[in-house]
Amino acid sequence: LRSSDRALLWMLEFIEWMHLYPFGHHQNGLDAFLGHSIVEPQLPKSLRSNPATNVSYGVLSTELEYVTLAGWAGSLATQRSQALLLHLTSGARSTGFAHREKQVQLQHLFNATARRPGEKEPNLRRLQMATWKELRRLHT
Repeated sequence: LRSSDRALLWMLEFIEWMHLYPFGHHQNGLDAFLGHSIVEPQLPKSLRSNPATNVSYGVLSTELEYVTLAGWAGSLATQRSQALLLHLTSGARSTGFAHREKQVQLQHLFNATARRPGEKEPNLRRLQMATWKELRRLHT
């Protein structure tokens, strides 16, 4: 789903349906609501016929587009732009990550200015460049 007025109306209808008919798990409900692979007889009758909520979707590739904490098959140097979604929940238990290790990995992933392995202190130049880039973006 891409961001649009139609997607917003579709999502509001999905949220209302999940409230009125709890499907058990929101991901299964989402699948059924999209009409992907789970068949659900309790869907709103107007869902497929109402042009305001008729949305299209695509299934992400688990090799490159859908990244989990369990791993990724892509190359960070050449294929990271193909990663579209980072799934941060549930997978950590199956990979054996402790809560603290999960925090450390996520901080490393999202904190570009942090101290890197082998450094006693964070690199000052890296911090200055990151600050400059953010401030520059605010001014343009």
